[in-house]
Amino acid sequence: MGMLLFVPNGIGSSPYSCLLDQEVWVEIYEVFTRDACMLLGVSVNSPLATCVNAGCTAIPALLNIKQVMMQRQVAGIWNGKDELPVSKLHRDFS
Repeated sequence: MGMLLFVPNGIGSSPYSCLLDQEVWVEIYEVFTRDACMLLGVSVNSPLATCVNAGCTAIPALLNIKQVMMQRQVAGIWNGKDELPVSKLHRDFS
């Protein structure tokens, strides 16, 4: 409320000029969004962003499975109903 007293003379030269800083408003936006989503019980990230992040996390493992299947030449005979045709996957994503 005290900031309104400085409106006619310019808020930029008032003691409240720090409140106009862009970084403060970005931080307020992030805190408000996080708290509102927590209150509503929804995720801060959009469902699309969550799906993309999950897919990007799973792609290296799926590519590794595909490579192992092609090396063992089981891609044509495996139907995928029971289990994967590999006994242990190594986490070598290099």
